[in-house]
Amino acid sequence: MQVTCDYCKERLDKLNSVKVNRKYYHKNCYKMKRIKKHIFYILTNKKKVVGLQGQIRGKINEHLESYEYLYILFVLRKKINLNHINGLVYFLQNEQYKKEFIIYKSKKIKVKKSEIKIVKNEIFQIKNTENKKWGDSICCHSIQTQKQE
Repeated sequence: MQVTCDYCKERLDKLNSVKVNRKYYHKNCYKMKRIKKHIFYILTNKKKVVGLQGQIRGKINEHLESYEYLYILFVLRKKINLNHINGLVYFLQNEQYKKEFIIYKSKKIKVKKSEIKIVKNEIFQIKNTENKKWGDSICCHSIQTQKQE
């Protein structure tokens, strides 16, 4: 059975849709609707941004076309002095926030140990004897590695 997505107004299969109350959505459309609603809530209730609701929603749509939604939420979590919706552009274009966001995203990447591959193993084992100083043991070790090659 075919239903209409309430967000994008396109037809979709009822089995592959998300039903909320009496409305049906694509999974991506519903996710985007929730993201916009969350950003609107943060701007109006948490940051106390001044502006008309239509103007705020329009700017949210405009920023979501240019920036990733996680980046917008990242900037909004910062302690920024935001009085009007048009001031958000200044903070989104800030290079310092962009660098911080890249570092933040890189920390969130998880890799399994089975996926890690060691290309070349060059771990030197330095054995220090009682009579030699640490500098002598390094020189001695480097001479030994050259003889082995």
